[in-house]
Amino acid sequence: ARLSVSKKGWDWNVERRRDGQWNSYLDWGFADFLLRRQREGKVDFLDDGVLAPGLELMYLGGHSVCSRAVKVRTARGWAVITSDDVYRYDLLEKGVMARLYTSPENLIAATDRLVAAGGVLIPLHEPAVWEAVGRAGDAWLEELRPLSERAVAGYRANRANLEIDSGLGMPEL
Repeated sequence: ARLSVSKKGWDWNVERRRDGQWNSYLDWGFADFLLRRQREGKVDFLDDGVLAPGLELMYLGGHSVCSRAVKVRTARGWAVITSDDVYRYDLLEKGVMARLYTSPENLIAATDRLVAAGGVLIPLHEPAVWEAVGRAGDAWLEELRPLSERAVAGYRANRANLEIDSGLGMPEL
């Protein structure tokens, strides 16, 4: 299998490696594995672009330096997997932003990009996603469409008054 990794995120982590040691436990847990796959030629470093027909990557860099969204073309339209840049529909609708971010500006830009991407947003911390998949079978995306649309409309309405929890940001890019 080939792996796809954010180039910006990978470069950011590699730059911070000192004396053969990674920047954090997360880097250590994943990066040695990725270094092995890179030596084997099994990693693609890509921020934006087409991974395969109907599978597109969008660099976000808001929640973390490595965050990307994945757009998947389905028979019922585009689904946009939001990474952790959007946690849940209700939080997006209210303009409550993720608690961990690279900077407030990057998180807002990432969320703006997701909202403009078109398609049904799929926040992976959203319980309704898993409930719809279990209950609606192949129609799960259509069941989530109104929730996504309401959340996007709420975000746009609240855009000027976003709540960003200060003090939990990560180092600047």
